[in-house]
Amino acid sequence: MKNKVFILSLFLFTFSLVKASDSKLTFELFEGYEKATIHFLDGTSIKGYGKLVGSAVVSNEKYKIKFKASKDGKADVWTDLMVKGITFHYDFDDITYVYVKLGKKRYPRLLQVIEEGAVNLYMEIHSYWTPSSLDPDTGFQTTPSHREEETYYFLVREEGGDFLILSPANTASEAFKAIFSNFKKKVKKFFIDCDGIKNKIDSGDFNRTTIPEIVYYYNDFCTEIETE
Repeated sequence: MKNKVFILSLFLFTFSLVKASDSKLTFELFEGYEKATIHFLDGTSIKGYGKLVGSAVVSNEKYKIKFKASKDGKADVWTDLMVKGITFHYDFDDITYVYVKLGKKRYPRLLQVIEEGAVNLYMEIHSYWTPSSLDPDTGFQTTPSHREEETYYFLVREEGGDFLILSPANTASEAFKAIFSNFKKKVKKFFIDCDGIKNKIDSGDFNRTTIPEIVYYYNDFCTEIETE
């Protein structure tokens, strides 16, 4: 589990460096073509160049993948009806996005894969610009316009498809805070078959800031206990 945490930390650290240069990784995936491998539903894959199309904020919009076999070739649009997902190849690591359907009536969401196991962990980052603010008395700018982000984790059981959406502390907007309340209660219920997680929640070892570690712990330890 320590290796998994290290890899995720490395990704987030690199992600912050890219953000500091005012060119966010999430935006690069949507704005420019990158080296990638597209994965079809029949199990085959093709290497080439791809990017993501869509808006993570628009919940009823179908997410799409644009992919071309060569750098100068013509790109085609691929939806969940044809492909499973896409892997982008970077110097520091590969990043995979797959279509995940949460509920029978919802459109599939193109989510980043963090962990696969008895419980799959996916991540989605919403990024948006906050306009500058002015002092009402002086008229001078007090806060410049800037880009903000909200991170959401999707926990999905491999069997049955039960899912739980969580957000780290202080990242969910006011409109969604009600959805992410009762964190301890919801996590304990989702991992009701793992006493170790329930104990660590009660002790404070696991909390909103350790959502990936909770899933790593479950896949590494709780599922093994059940098969012994």
